[in-house]
Amino acid sequence: MQRIITRIASAIALSLSVASCSEQITSGHGRIANVAIVPQMSVADQEIFRSLSTFALNVDNVHVMLFQSATETTLADTVVQFSVTATQIAIQVAVHLDSAQENLSASIQLRAGPTVLFAGSEIVTARVGQSTGTGKPVSLTYVGPGSTATLLRIAPRSAATFVGGQTRLVATATDVQGLPLPTYPFSWSSSNTAIARIDTAGLITGVAAGTASIIARGITGIADTVPVTVTAAAASLAPLSGDGQTGTVGQTAALPFVVQARTATGGGVPGLSIAFRVTSGGATLQSASVVTDDKGNAANALSLTNVAGPITIEASAGTLPALTIRATAAPGAPSQLVPVTPTVSAYLNGAPDRLPAVQVADSFGNAVPLAGLAVSFTLSDSSLFATTQTRFANVATVANGTATAPSFTLRSAGSIQIQALTTLPNNQRVTANIAVTYLGVSVP
Repeated sequence: MQRIITRIASAIALSLSVASCSEQITSGHGRIANVAIVPQMSVADQEIFRSLSTFALNVDNVHVMLFQSATETTLADTVVQFSVTATQIAIQVAVHLDSAQENLSASIQLRAGPTVLFAGSEIVTARVGQSTGTGKPVSLTYVGPGSTATLLRIAPRSAATFVGGQTRLVATATDVQGLPLPTYPFSWSSSNTAIARIDTAGLITGVAAGTASIIARGITGIADTVPVTVTAAAASLAPLSGDGQTGTVGQTAALPFVVQARTATGGGVPGLSIAFRVTSGGATLQSASVVTDDKGNAANALSLTNVAGPITIEASAGTLPALTIRATAAPGAPSQLVPVTPTVSAYLNGAPDRLPAVQVADSFGNAVPLAGLAVSFTLSDSSLFATTQTRFANVATVANGTATAPSFTLRSAGSIQIQALTTLPNNQRVTANIAVTYLGVSVP
């Protein structure tokens, strides 16, 4: 079929036998008028025709329409499918002619199924009983998908991947007004398939280390080219920045974690997908995976939750050894006192099972290591207990931010409460309460 279509595009005549149905017209040849129409294409349109199969298009039918020039009345509307073995296309139609000679307007469309690819029209003369001879050329022009395209552009403007890796390009066609043409047929190719291959969907596969050019070429002849760089495969992952940093709970870490994929010789590997996950501690990552840039770097942001403490993150890529990254979530500013021992208990005339204690904490309850902060412990009812200290005792916090109340003994049945009071560095006064539970008469 391709051979037949090519010959037609190279000016093989479409032979139209027009049979008149008018009883008033007679001649020595009956009522037959032979009209020869010669499809003719410009050099550019012939090139488009020859490239159709590259874009999965094949002309498989011709649509012929004949109109009466004077009245624009439709005389014939015929679609003829191409045969695989045909060497020419002969169309015979019956039309009404009002005289022995008429000028007819002939419209020719070469189509792929219902899609018109090439079209043209011309005025031809039909004479009953005669032929038009060699035929009148009908200029066919490409009017198919994307015929108005003026620019084809590839994005991104450069590509990078590694041996065995893949990356994708996108090409967009636009018309003279800059409007995109989503149905524009184009093809991809590589200047060096030993370095990089590209499929029909724009997916590049790295074959060997080196550089090549990727070309997008449209059906109307417009094209664009971008470079692609292929590096050796990755051999290891290495931390570049952000490892070992300390941030404040509830905030985003100041530095992103940057991991580099490296070749065996230390060069960066672009286009490699690196997976990240938090393996311990209170944090979340911005992305579960990041593709390395043209330098082989993958950056990921870390958001700290409200839990203070150490954090570990794992970065991995395929069969490469996993990389462990560490960080620390520090507590926020001191904002409260929290009981280390919310409840203590004691027998009559006995010491408590443990001493009341409080801890300086941030707004999330994380311990704040603040030493030397004065904490005042107040016993709510001095008649119920005896203590070696006075009723009011001031105790300084130790290095971890805790303060412990003085010891006491109960001398009568009943419950009491111990209140801890302090003034934080921001001059905010905060308190914490500890309940003392009476257990009864002590057993000797």
